[in-house]
Amino acid sequence: MDWNEVERIEYADDVWSLQVPHAALADFLAARDCLIVLQRGEAPPRVVLGVPHQAAVGEDCICEKRPGDDGRLRPRDSDENAASYALVAYSKLMASGVPCKLVIMAHPSRHDPNKRLDSPYSREVFACEPSLVLECHGAGAHRRLSLELSAGQNTLSDTVRFGRALAVGLGHRYSLGIQRQAGTRHALILAVGGGEEYGQLQRGALKTPVLREAGRRGIHALHLEAKPAFRKPADGTNTVTPDGLLLGRAIAQAIIQYFSQTQPLADSGIDTFIELPHGGAGAGFHVSELVSHVRSTGRDYIIQGQQKCTLANHTKPQSLDVWLRRRFPSRQDIKQADNDVVDALVATGLFQVIKGLRCPDSGRRVKGLLLVDPTQ
Repeated sequence: MDWNEVERIEYADDVWSLQVPHAALADFLAARDCLIVLQRGEAPPRVVLGVPHQAAVGEDCICEKRPGDDGRLRPRDSDENAASYALVAYSKLMASGVPCKLVIMAHPSRHDPNKRLDSPYSREVFACEPSLVLECHGAGAHRRLSLELSAGQNTLSDTVRFGRALAVGLGHRYSLGIQRQAGTRHALILAVGGGEEYGQLQRGALKTPVLREAGRRGIHALHLEAKPAFRKPADGTNTVTPDGLLLGRAIAQAIIQYFSQTQPLADSGIDTFIELPHGGAGAGFHVSELVSHVRSTGRDYIIQGQQKCTLANHTKPQSLDVWLRRRFPSRQDIKQADNDVVDALVATGLFQVIKGLRCPDSGRRVKGLLLVDPTQ
C-alpha cells in the first residue's frame, strides 16, 4: 500500500463557526484520503479520539478501491459525518482542560484505517501514549439500539462504568448496549428511562486491531457506534445534529468521570466479571454493577439471602440473591447468590464476608457482603 496517497493535515485553525464546523475544516472532512489531526497545547494528550471511517453525508460507502485477497474490490459502509459528534467531544474536553487529540480519516478509498496497524490513522493514534483511545463510529438506521459501546478484545477497559456515565450524561434518553465482557457480545442493555436487562450487542468490534493493540500497550480503548440521528441532519448538511451535540458533550463528561477514579482499575477489581454458575450460558455481571447498586441503597453492605424458592416466594427482596435473579428473568426461580459467587466477590478485594449484618427486610442479623471502601 502506498501511504503517500494519504494527505496528512494538522488542523490548528478555529473548529467552529456559528456552531457549525469551520469552513476550512468542513472542506477537509468532506475530502478523500485525508488524515486530519487536531491537537492544541504542548501537553501530551491523555485522550485520543479517533474517527477512522469519516465520510460526508450522502457518501455511504468507503474503501471502494480496496482489493481483497481474491483480487475483488472490498468496499464497506462509511460512518457518515461521525466526525461531527467527535468534534463536540474534543472541544468540550479541551475546554475542560483535558489534553486531547482528535484523529480523523476522511473517506479512505484503498484501505480500512483501523484494521491495519501500519496505516497512517493507526500510527497517528499510537504516536503518543494516551490513557484512553475512544473511536467514534456510525451505525445503520436498522439497528435495534441507538448506541452500542464495546472494547473488542481489550480487557483493560471498564465499559460498564463508562457506559453508565454516558447514559447519565444523555439523560437516559436513548437505548444503549454496553459490552459486559471483553471478547464477547454479552451486553448490559440500558433502556430509555434507565431500565436494565441483559442481552447481546449486534456488533462487538471483536476483530478491531486498534482496540487489541491498545490493550497490549496498556491503554484503555473503547468503540462507540451511533445511529444516524446523532450524525445526519435532516437537511443533508455536514453539521451537528441536536442528538449529536448532546452525545459529544456526554462523551466528554463520561471521559472526565472515567479518569476521576484515583485507583487503577486493574488494582481495584472494579472491572472483574463474575460468572453465575446457575445463570445460564454467559451469565454474569461486572463488580462495578454491584458496587453501584450497593451505593444506591444508602448502605455499605448487601446481605447474601440465598433461598431455594421461587422469586415470588422470596422473603428477602433486598438481598444479593434477589438482585441477581431479577437480572436474569429466565432463571429467576433458581438460587443465584451461592457461596461460589460470594467467594468470587471477596477475591476482588472490594468486599468481605460479615456475619451479623442487619437484614433490611427481616431485621435479623445475617451473613452478607460489606463494601470494603465505599468511596472507591
